[in-house]
Amino acid sequence: MSEGRQEYERKSGETTKAFDAFRVYRDMPSHERSIRKAVRLVWGEDHISLTSKYRQWQAWSSLNDWVSRAQAWDDEKDRAATQERLREIRVMQERHAKQAMLLQRKAIERLQSLSPEDLTPSEVVRYIDTATTIERLARGEADSSVEVRHGFYHPRIKTVVVRLDEVEEEEIDIDDEADANADTLGIR
Repeated sequence: MSEGRQEYERKSGETTKAFDAFRVYRDMPSHERSIRKAVRLVWGEDHISLTSKYRQWQAWSSLNDWVSRAQAWDDEKDRAATQERLREIRVMQERHAKQAMLLQRKAIERLQSLSPEDLTPSEVVRYIDTATTIERLARGEADSSVEVRHGFYHPRIKTVVVRLDEVEEEEIDIDDEADANADTLGIR
């Protein structure tokens, strides 16, 4: 490979015909790529000199390392597509964060205008539950836990299950916790 030239680009000394043939081969879907299919793609099934064309393309392929160059092309396309997907994800995340911040401002304005007496007990619980979920997600914590049963032993998994069991055994006074969360939210 020449300085500054990618492996899938035209090689130094590669003829125009050989490079054009390589591009046909390279640009085929990787799961369908073969010299025979590429030759048929260009000349059709019934061309008189199909066998001689096939032999010529095989020679060019060996001389110019088509297989690894086509793989380098596939890798480059995958890298570029991955970068584009990551860019789109970042744009989406920024958009969602802006939308969420706007919704939060509106919700907080509404919440601050409410009188605690206007809230039913179920609304208070729902507000607390929602606020707790949002806080956990914002801090990078899971918003729920799942118990997994398995047929193998792993010391770390056993530790997690034991800790979850300990949490389930703790007595939690819902009313005290609801009161504390209501104070935090300013809806008392």
